[in-house]
Amino acid sequence: MDSKKVTVSVAEVTFIKGRQKSIRIFVDGQNVNVPVGENVYAYFDEQFLRKNPSPLQQKRFATIMNVLRAAYLKGISDGSKN
Repeated sequence: MDSKKVTVSVAEVTFIKGRQKSIRIFVDGQNVNVPVGENVYAYFDEQFLRKNPSPLQQKRFATIMNVLRAAYLKGISDGSKN
């Protein structure tokens, strides 16, 4: 019987349509840019970025940034398992 070796490579590519903006987060001592669509960025900007935020707005901003940071680190962790 003739034995043959088969190698399979799988790659995932994502194409995002439309104009892009980035939400910048600070992770493990470095700035990371998370690309998002312009409409998502506009909503983020409207909801969370303020020149003089109230204590409640600061708390909400800190919460969303912690969620973004955790999601980014989870993605890195999941990606390194493959």
